[in-house]
Amino acid sequence: MAAGVGRLRRLAAAVLLPVSGALAAFRARRRGRRSDDLGRDARVSWSRRRLGSVVRIRCDVDAQPASAAGAGVAVAAAVAEAAARLGLTIGSVGIVPGEEPRLVALAPRRDLVAPAVLDALAWRGGHPRPHLWLALPPGTYLASVVDPFRPFAGGDEFVVGLVRSGAVRCALATERSGDAGVFRVRLACYCPRSDLGALVGFVRAGLESARERTAAR
Repeated sequence: MAAGVGRLRRLAAAVLLPVSGALAAFRARRRGRRSDDLGRDARVSWSRRRLGSVVRIRCDVDAQPASAAGAGVAVAAAVAEAAARLGLTIGSVGIVPGEEPRLVALAPRRDLVAPAVLDALAWRGGHPRPHLWLALPPGTYLASVVDPFRPFAGGDEFVVGLVRSGAVRCALATERSGDAGVFRVRLACYCPRSDLGALVGFVRAGLESARERTAAR
């Protein structure tokens, strides 16, 4: 039991390292794509794209079944840490095609955000589970940003519009999917180009802190 928990923590910490390195490359203004092989268990790749005044950073984490739990823990810990450092209310938007969105507003606390992210990334029989996480400016209600009474699909155009208009400070889309023997967690972070350096600093600091917390347990 103890050995299994230790392996899970080591794997979670290992998944965080290349993502942190990727963000360091963004801070240094390097462009293009990067892929980091974590051995037989997991692989992380990322890319950046400018969408007018908005930048999208996309990160894919591919892991074997034995590494799935560790990858989920790593992603949840990193998102929660970054949210806590950002200090804004987080709008959680569960997306089910053809249905009304599932909206929950979360205080930017690690003990609230991490379990929510982990649940959103939980395995559901191989069906993709897209989810959107919105950093809401002070005084902004989630229902004023996403209509709770209409079917919601999300997508690049909608999210970019929210960020460009200032309706949200930044946004993160997550989706878990998989096939026989492999699962994938896709993350797509959207922010104004002018805020990229500051946001990358928040996220990278969050990743480092989450890695330290994971390794220390």
